[in-house]
Amino acid sequence: MQERWIADKKDDEIEWQLRNSIIKEDDSNEWKKRRAAPLTDLQKLAKKVTFKEKGYTFYDEGQTRIMASLVPDEIIYNIGDYSKRKFSGCLLCGDVSGFTDLCEKYNKSGKGGPSRLTQVLNNYIGAMVQEILSHGGDVLYFSGDAFIALWKVTDRLSMKDAVHEALDCSLIIQKSYGNYQTDNDVVVRVKLAVAAGNLVFSLIGNEEISHYIMTGQPIYDIKAAESKSSAGEIIITSRVNYHINANEYLINTLPDGIHAKVLGVGPNWRNIQRQYDPKESRSLLNVYDDDSDGIASKTSLLALQAGMSEEEADVAARVVSDQYASRPNDSMRPAVNNADRLKLKNSLRRFIIAPVVRGIDAEEPLEYLTEIRQVTILFINCKVAPVDPLIAIDIANDVYITVCK
Repeated sequence: MQERWIADKKDDEIEWQLRNSIIKEDDSNEWKKRRAAPLTDLQKLAKKVTFKEKGYTFYDEGQTRIMASLVPDEIIYNIGDYSKRKFSGCLLCGDVSGFTDLCEKYNKSGKGGPSRLTQVLNNYIGAMVQEILSHGGDVLYFSGDAFIALWKVTDRLSMKDAVHEALDCSLIIQKSYGNYQTDNDVVVRVKLAVAAGNLVFSLIGNEEISHYIMTGQPIYDIKAAESKSSAGEIIITSRVNYHINANEYLINTLPDGIHAKVLGVGPNWRNIQRQYDPKESRSLLNVYDDDSDGIASKTSLLALQAGMSEEEADVAARVVSDQYASRPNDSMRPAVNNADRLKLKNSLRRFIIAPVVRGIDAEEPLEYLTEIRQVTILFINCKVAPVDPLIAIDIANDVYITVCK
């Protein structure tokens, strides 16, 4: 009887966690009601509200934050630097399995279609992104149901600490989100791979349209490690294993002698103590350090001071509040705050594809910007003889500019 009570209690705890976890669905449709109002009228009202000390509107700030959230930190902190930057780092690659089954299930009649599929994937992958950000990582790439994150070695973060952060993050992801059952009974799982070493990062393109590229041995290593991984596993390379002391993690070496599987933390596991950096303080936002309700109140007050009627001020406050409520927690990404402080909106535009830019300019909610759409994609695979990574970047830059003309 006692064992049954314990099992029931455990089930209740699991159900409570699922109901209150980061992957809980948001069923609010309030933004749809507000969207029914003429967009030009809403923009006209909100754009009357400005910060005098900033000289730009809430809409400009919101658009800057959205754009900054779509590019990695390395771009934001070096937005005009097209040089080839060398640094060391640790990479985490995640690949979600069950995506094909999920697509087939939701595309059946009455199952929610692409919109429901978008919600499930965004919430599931978004939960893992939150873990990456909370461990000091930065997401470099998304490719369908896969992603690559980076822990960059700096004066404040050694390679050893970067490896520990990536492994701790991987273990939490597998523990919390490694086995997620959707509402249509499809089980979604993720396999992870970790590699480390020297990397080269560079912006490519020009002032009209730009992208970024990263190369180095860890890119090839993580691809090989991912091929050795199965759903629910964490595979690391020998270079990563080199930065781990005995008994810090429970590890099984694979038969090839190069890769290893991480099973959990060991008795000598240690927590990473990050050094405080004043540049990463949320004080960068000054008066912007508010939740959506605080922003709405401030917007309403400034609107009244700008000469609006109470009704117009209320509409402007609700529009701006909706924009802020839909954004991610910026405290996890100081770079987003930095982009707002430096007003990088126009500089960021060239890194974002035209359809998304048009959506941002039209003030579409994030639900629209992140929806799944039918597109036609042309893959161009340029095969060149083995060359130095720096020369390979020059070749990629020439090809990118030519294709985008």
